[in-house]
Amino acid sequence: ASTSIVLNVAEGNGKFGQADRFKYFDIARGSAVECAACLDVLVRKKKCTSKQTVKGKELLHEVVSMLMGLL
Repeated sequence: ASTSIVLNVAEGNGKFGQADRFKYFDIARGSAVECAACLDVLVRKKKCTSKQTVKGKELLHEVVSMLMGLL
């Protein structure tokens, strides 16, 4: 999912039509939300603590905010 964020932003930037660009930016946003859910799964499976996911969730929040700005 984290790789998908970057690849969809890149692909969206390669599109000329606004609707196409938005489609890929929206997919990237969805992948960022999916990454946040993955962090929740790691906590639930006791692979890490909630405290350990804070920085990742903060970064993902920034990514989603930036993508919303592009949309």
